Amino acid sequence: MKEYIIRRLLQYIPILIVTALIIFTIVALIPGDYIDSVASSNPKYTAEKIAALKAKYGFDKPILQRFLIWIGNALKLDFGESLSYQRPVTEVISYFMWNSFYLAAIAFLLEIVIAIPIGIISATRQYSKLDFTVTAFSMIGLSMPSFFLGLLLKKIFCIDLQLLPLAGMRTVGVQYTGFVAFWDVFKHMLLPVVVLALQGMGSWMLYTRSSMLDVIKQDYIRTARAKGLSERVVIYKHALRNAMIPIVNLLGMSIPGLFTGAIITEQVFAYPGVGKAAVDALSKRDYMFVVGFNLFAALMLFLGNLLSDIAMAMVDPRIKLK
Repeated sequence: MKEYIIRRLLQYIPILIVTALIIFTIVALIPGDYIDSVASSNPKYTAEKIAALKAKYGFDKPILQRFLIWIGNALKLDFGESLSYQRPVTEVISYFMWNSFYLAAIAFLLEIVIAIPIGIISATRQYSKLDFTVTAFSMIGLSMPSFFLGLLLKKIFCIDLQLLPLAGMRTVGVQYTGFVAFWDVFKHMLLPVVVLALQGMGSWMLYTRSSMLDVIKQDYIRTARAKGLSERVVIYKHALRNAMIPIVNLLGMSIPGLFTGAIITEQVFAYPGVGKAAVDALSKRDYMFVVGFNLFAALMLFLGNLLSDIAMAMVDPRIKLK
């Protein structure tokens, strides 16, 4: 296991370098930069000042030269400075990442706790009213855009009923402490969590239902029933264990999303997560942060894939990691 993990991590290094080159090149080819963005709204920026600032930050150099300088610093864990935040990219990502993690982790936990059991029950009662209801709910959750659902909930609970705040993570201008601070954050996070959870539940329900149905139709399940075992033992002891194998794989692949943010939902609720920060940086042409964020997302994807492989080997004895 240890040798497998080390080998996989070493394999990711050249992949990350190529990924970084592609991301850096695409971002660098976008017309304009942060200096142009600031200068376009400030008449005090003369052509000489713009040229001097571009030379200072290296925007006047060829793309390949800029990439080689950047990758050399990145190997030292220096991913440049975010010009819009005037802080190192790693610090900005670290600050906003945990806001996104709190939001996504709560929604993810609700999805798993609610959707997987319902998916299992739906599969055991195929073509029943419950099964049709679960399938319909799942389809609605999957097909409804997050921005539409978010705006709809804001209209109902924030504007019409005035029960919850419109945006943000905390009330601006107020320094709450103790339980009051917790309650303030809870009210701000409630609707974004609901939006993420409702959308995630749909896919988890369908995926769990499909996995259970595939296992229930296997010969060994019919054999277990023929031996006189109770339906509860057949489903939850024999079928569920094998049905959970692809679900565990999906769980591992879902981990990166906990750290990379829900871009659309964070934008709708003006939630200070890393996804919203990346969109804001892109609109300001803060390309160092955009490159750093996309490379961070790629790294999380690779690690999620590795964790998924390890989890699969732990739950399925047929899989050997060599």
